[in-house]
Amino acid sequence: MKYATRKDRQAAVVELLIALLKDAPEDIEPIAYYLVRVYGYDEQTLRKIIREVQPREEEKMMSQFAQEIQSKALQEGIQQGMQQGIQQGKQEKAIEMAGALLSKGMGISEVSEISGLSEADIRKLLIH
Repeated sequence: MKYATRKDRQAAVVELLIALLKDAPEDIEPIAYYLVRVYGYDEQTLRKIIREVQPREEEKMMSQFAQEIQSKALQEGIQQGMQQGIQQGKQEKAIEMAGALLSKGMGISEVSEISGLSEADIRKLLIH
């Protein structure tokens, strides 16, 4: 097995998991959820494991996995949206501050240093 490919090793692990889970107690859902989270198995591999261990539970468990993945994706999307909103707010505040500093007669390079905006962005403010 020294020269086995990664794919061969992964297949061997899946077969071992199937053998272990067949001897496991009736309720394998917590184990299956753990495997999905930790090992990140794709749907095809996960279906194979479930089909071998609990064939009658395949659709129910796959549906639960899909819901969990969808919920996680939604949370990540919300988090990403919040981060983008924060960044946009910071950018708008920097532009507002730069405009105020320019109106007080401060130079472009000083405004750039204070606001964190590039000199090119500050020149654009002067045009508008």
